[in-house]
Amino acid sequence: MALATMALALFVLGWALREHGRAGDIARGAELRASRAVSDLERRLIAANRDATEILDHVDSPVAVFDSGHRLEAFNAAFARLSRLPPSWLSSAPRFEDLFDRLRAERLLPERRDFTAWRAAHLALFEQGQAPLDETWHLPAGISVRVRAWPRRLGGVVYVAEDVSERVRSAAETKTQEIYRRATLDTIPDGLAVFGADGRLAMYNTAFAALWPVGENELEGAPHLAQVAAICGERLAGDTIWSRLLERIGTGDIPPDGYACQMVRSDGRVLWITLTRLPLGATLIGFEDRTEIERFEEALGLDAVLEGAARPAARR
Repeated sequence: MALATMALALFVLGWALREHGRAGDIARGAELRASRAVSDLERRLIAANRDATEILDHVDSPVAVFDSGHRLEAFNAAFARLSRLPPSWLSSAPRFEDLFDRLRAERLLPERRDFTAWRAAHLALFEQGQAPLDETWHLPAGISVRVRAWPRRLGGVVYVAEDVSERVRSAAETKTQEIYRRATLDTIPDGLAVFGADGRLAMYNTAFAALWPVGENELEGAPHLAQVAAICGERLAGDTIWSRLLERIGTGDIPPDGYACQMVRSDGRVLWITLTRLPLGATLIGFEDRTEIERFEEALGLDAVLEGAARPAARR
């Protein structure tokens, strides 16, 4: 009996050892598979990161991606060119604050009266729930850059820049040309207003604003011809000049060589009005105030009549 009990005990011990070995094998196998899965995942992440970097390098706009720890996680070649910073330094994952300070030292940030507050507004983007930023940076080097930045869902910030130097220069040149044209128009004593093909006010001179009269604030934003007509019409109760002009311009009843007529305004002023078609469908309206001329001619006519009536009386 004792031998049987000992044999059974040895059998159970042997079974337990075998099962333990199998469990160990299973555990080691599971650990090995998990390790392989982790390694595979790491390889995929590395490949995905490499692919993302390659994709960024094919994007023309400068892009910089910061992680939740404020460190530069990714950037493309366009960003490296714009920042003029060594790629090796950018690849060292500098902190956002350090990058901002270095860009400022390189004069690649706009001059701000309160730089600290402006920098703090950008740092706030790392906090969840912040609204995106959209700014235009006019850099000391003569470059204008539109910068957009927004928080990432999992923390961090994405910056995308766009060189808008040509667009800004073109807008400045257009504004300068407009100033020159306005200055030229202001040398003309007649009231002039130019309306584009879309019917909106494109240009006018000081004499036009004074004749009706209207303020510059009322003519801002390129108002439509109908709006200008309503504004000018309100200045003089019962006047019909603008309603007649609207009808003629609206029907296109303007000969190739232009249209001209004399109208008397409700306040008694005599206006010589011209309508001229300009290139690209624009229309020029001119107002010459002939009130004083008409009065002078009337006076001359009256003098002639009086003189003619006086001569026979003198002969008698």
